[in-house]
Amino acid sequence: MESEKSKISIIIPAYNAAKFIGQAIESIFRQTLPPLEIIVIDDASTDQTVSLVEKYSSPVRLLKQKKSGVSAARNFGIRESIGEFVAFLDADDIFIEPTKLEKQLALIKEKDCDLVMSGWRITDENLNKIADRPLWLEVPQINLFHLIRTVAVLPSAMFVRRSKLLEIDGFDKSLTNAEDVDLVFRLLLANCQAEWLKEITVAYRKHPANATNQIRCQNDGIKKVFEKLFLRSDLPVSIRQIESEIRYHSLIWLAYDCFLAGDLTEMKRYLLDSREFAKFSQEGLLMDWFYSFERFAADQGKVTFNAHKLLFSDEWDEFQKTLSL
Repeated sequence: MESEKSKISIIIPAYNAAKFIGQAIESIFRQTLPPLEIIVIDDASTDQTVSLVEKYSSPVRLLKQKKSGVSAARNFGIRESIGEFVAFLDADDIFIEPTKLEKQLALIKEKDCDLVMSGWRITDENLNKIADRPLWLEVPQINLFHLIRTVAVLPSAMFVRRSKLLEIDGFDKSLTNAEDVDLVFRLLLANCQAEWLKEITVAYRKHPANATNQIRCQNDGIKKVFEKLFLRSDLPVSIRQIESEIRYHSLIWLAYDCFLAGDLTEMKRYLLDSREFAKFSQEGLLMDWFYSFERFAADQGKVTFNAHKLLFSDEWDEFQKTLSL
């Protein structure tokens, strides 16, 4: 195992992560294939993150940076890493499958690919299961044509050749949200070959402090990623041809996120923006919006969709009046 171990670097960006960082590191220690190094990049934390990480010895390495954000932290870790392959783990996530690294490395060698992604489990703060995301069922092949329709990416589920990350200059530091989606888009456009490990290997913990609860910032990030993508001159024709469909779908998804957060004003804005890219009649829009929300709820493991909250909102009432004219 020693020669295999020397191939893998784990990168953990951390900012005020004292509550969870220990669980993240301990989950790596339970891997059947231990990594060469576990690099924790502290992004100027003001809590006990640094002192907690300093209690660990090799293979844990602590790096520090001035407050620069998660993309800069991951890029710092990529530059300083010495493994042939990189696996990411956010400080509030954990590996729940002990063979994750072993299987991802075996698959990357078997398929001679550059990136292996797995599914993940959405949990609450205490790691109680909310839903599993077996993304290979939605995206049978990891290529831009398929992945662009879901934008479902989790850094903690990724295992990638370090050379490929360096080739595209890592994460885009100008993006404060959805930088992981942008990274995978750029990897695929750089002819990165990708495969699924068809297992749930990671727990993605939802809690009040994590980035995806900052709905408006997250959604603005997704919009910027798509704007950046469709400005590329090297975008394949097959992607360019579905631009309207993708933009429409992404705006409906952003609207649904706002709906879940109770921000119906922002929901309304995204739904109205989606009309520019829609191929439906005015009446058909309402139906598609409703059934899209219902489908998104099912994808996230929600048994019931709160249709009453949507259908009896002032915003939906206004849609019915204006779109039926």
